[in-house]
Amino acid sequence: MRKVSFIIVLCFVFGMLKAQSVKRSYDEFTGETQISADISGPLGFAKTISESGETFILLKWDGSSGNIPDSKNLRLIILFDDKSRLSIELPIVCKYDEFTTSLYLNTAIETSTIINPTCYSIRSEVILNASQIALLKSKSIKKYRLDGFREHDLSNRTFDSKLIFNEMLNMN
Repeated sequence: MRKVSFIIVLCFVFGMLKAQSVKRSYDEFTGETQISADISGPLGFAKTISESGETFILLKWDGSSGNIPDSKNLRLIILFDDKSRLSIELPIVCKYDEFTTSLYLNTAIETSTIINPTCYSIRSEVILNASQIALLKSKSIKKYRLDGFREHDLSNRTFDSKLIFNEMLNMN
């Protein structure tokens, strides 16, 4: 039980470190401007504007796990505040995360906790279509879950995902 509690606390702390805001960046090599909106936990969105003015809206997943996912494609299910749902297939890129594994190992040694400290980064990016964008513009995310991973509940948060998503869309 102590081992499970320790892992849950570490995941919670790392999830809370991610800020809920909209950020702008420019890549001088590609000429692309990217406006990122971090919602909460591993879920985020980005608006990418190419040098020619072409715009893409991306859904981004940036999480971690102690296990390698069973599949290269996982389903993300988003539950909105009006109980409607959005389901999106995400192509997953899974890599061994040496930094986080080392951090978990050092923490386990310091606290005399027996765990498997192995950690993998789980990442994905998908271009959203017009109907998916329309849903995210008009509805607030209540909860979301990626197949095989824990649920993220946003209903008790002080921010509104709809406002953050629309702020990202309106920035140039």
